[in-house]
Amino acid sequence: PDYIYASPRTHEEAEQLLFSEIKAHENFVFASVKGDYGEAIYPFFQYAVLMDAPKDIRIQRVKNRSFQKFGNRMLLGGDLHEQEERFFDFVKSKAENTVEKWIQCLNCPIIRIDGTKPIEENINLIIEQISFPVF
Repeated sequence: PDYIYASPRTHEEAEQLLFSEIKAHENFVFASVKGDYGEAIYPFFQYAVLMDAPKDIRIQRVKNRSFQKFGNRMLLGGDLHEQEERFFDFVKSKAENTVEKWIQCLNCPIIRIDGTKPIEENINLIIEQISFPVF
């Protein structure tokens, strides 16, 4: 479809697709804004990185990504304006502790980073805390 979010997957479809991708690719990076895609994937996590940023910054980043993806179509007068505004309202309404609660279910080291810090600083912090296998 022209609007990629017009037909979202069900939770079950997303879980199945994610699990099959994880089984097919031994080393992966999983990024999510909500986290919980079923307990079947928990054993595959070696590390979890929780990036925290104030809500206003997170919402602005969502809007920036929308503009990068859709351009003027998401602005007032654009054909995607109403859909994107509904999505922004949904993002604003999400409970603040959803990911924090989910990440406690994981049995792997949790690395916490500050989403307001420069990317390079956060990358260095992650690298410092990850144990790489010696060959």
